[in-house]
Amino acid sequence: MGRFRFRNYLDQALFVLLIMAGATVLAVLDVRAVSDAIASGKHGLGNGVTATMPPPAPRPPVAAASGARSALPGTVVAKLSR
Repeated sequence: MGRFRFRNYLDQALFVLLIMAGATVLAVLDVRAVSDAIASGKHGLGNGVTATMPPPAPRPPVAAASGARSALPGTVVAKLSR
């Protein structure tokens, strides 16, 4: 009786492992299909996203770190360095 129960558990474990392996393979294939569709521009997934994005805003000018010589006249740094 003990041997039959152990073999039943092995059969169940094998069945669960086969289901898990099949689900993993299907998930990998699905991800590949979606990434291929995006890369090829199929269904308008790749082109629409990049075309509607606004251009990046220009970066603000960086204040000079060298002191009063490079400061613009009328700024706080220029007034303090007098």
